[in-house]
Amino acid sequence: MSLHVHHRRALATIAAAALLDTGLGAWFGIADHIGVPDGLFFATTTATTVGYGDLTAHGWLPHVIAVGIMITVIPLFAAAFSLFTSGLADVAGAEARIKRHVNGALLHHLPKGAASDPKV
Repeated sequence: MSLHVHHRRALATIAAAALLDTGLGAWFGIADHIGVPDGLFFATTTATTVGYGDLTAHGWLPHVIAVGIMITVIPLFAAAFSLFTSGLADVAGAEARIKRHVNGALLHHLPKGAASDPKV
């Protein structure tokens, strides 16, 4: 899989995580009666697993929303970073593309007799 595909999937995954985190955070703030900004703060600290602990859920609905953040957003953020790093680690594919390019350039630029035996 190419680096471009890995990064495109990673961007889609991180966008899904951000949208879900924003939506669940706003919902948490409303459900826990702490306001949307504090709900977004709670969702962000939970999703990044920092979890300051200064905001806690009160009631069954905020607890359910918090669990939703924990079991959906945290894995999505982890998956996005995994896709970025695995795309960067696709060294074998990049090496083959570079080798094809260099050999093609050599064949194009060397005199006709020398092109049959490039010394790369």
